[in-house]
Amino acid sequence: TLRASYEKQAIGTRLENGVPLTVSGWAGTWQHFYVTFPPGATEQIVRTSGGTGDADLYASFGAANVPTLSAYHKRSAWGDNSEFVSVVAGDPTSGTWQIALYGMRPYSNVTIVASYTPDPGTLALSSGVPSPSFIGNTGSRRMFSIDVPQGAQNLRFKLQVPTGSADMFIKRGVAPTLTSYSHYGSLYQGVSTVTPTYTDLPGTWYVMVRGKTSYEGATLTATFDSPTPPRVLANNVPITGLAGSYGTEHRFVIDVPPGASNLAFTTAGTGDSDVFARFGAPPTISLYDKRASSFSANETITLPAATAGRWHVMVRGYAAFSAVQLVGRYDLMQD
Repeated sequence: TLRASYEKQAIGTRLENGVPLTVSGWAGTWQHFYVTFPPGATEQIVRTSGGTGDADLYASFGAANVPTLSAYHKRSAWGDNSEFVSVVAGDPTSGTWQIALYGMRPYSNVTIVASYTPDPGTLALSSGVPSPSFIGNTGSRRMFSIDVPQGAQNLRFKLQVPTGSADMFIKRGVAPTLTSYSHYGSLYQGVSTVTPTYTDLPGTWYVMVRGKTSYEGATLTATFDSPTPPRVLANNVPITGLAGSYGTEHRFVIDVPPGASNLAFTTAGTGDSDVFARFGAPPTISLYDKRASSFSANETITLPAATAGRWHVMVRGYAAFSAVQLVGRYDLMQD
């Protein structure tokens, strides 16, 4: 088989970012333009101003979609030459938009300009180090990321905006959008702090700061408590004095010899802590081989046929806990 295909090209004059054009036209006639917004661009605007007469502004997404009086995605018609359309959440955000001016009355010396802010990329943050200060306009988006290692605790994000207002959208693993995020913070001229809860912390976290209004002098700080090396459990030797609040983690390892059986981990104390066990790698709240979780600090995990090798154990606060004792034990093979 032989198949031929083509893509319809945009028509009219190309509008470059921030470069104004001056146009004139007759009543009942069209003038066509197009602008290509690159991926990740924000503050995507087409506006007209100045001159005399009355020209209305129409916009349609896609090179094949030349707007008409009855078919368009966006329209601005206010009875003069001060017209404005912008790309907002829910609109197609990148690609070619066909733009058209229609003369409601004869018009002359009207300025048309398309503008956008290019994607500044993703800025990698270090724990506890504020980002360089940044600014933004209404609808602008800035992306940040931070890598959180295994065993880190108390992750928190602090957005400071001394002038204006902005929203903070947070997600682990992939960049957030306005409709897909796990945590959210909003503020007006102040400080917003977000602490992710009920989720695994290890991995790359992304933060999108979006201008609710124009803002200046903003900084974003991501902070976590660095992991400490796990403590070594000896067979049937208790470790005492474990304490903390919600989300506090104490980590341990125990080496189980070949032939051992009836591996068990037991905690006793006050408050509410849970126990997680995993072979060969540190457990998380969603990755573990076995978990004990009741509404107390008295938990037991039993593994009658545990694999020989290194087991990792985590005692994690579901609420405040104190004076908790952990015992790891196994039975040795008898001669």
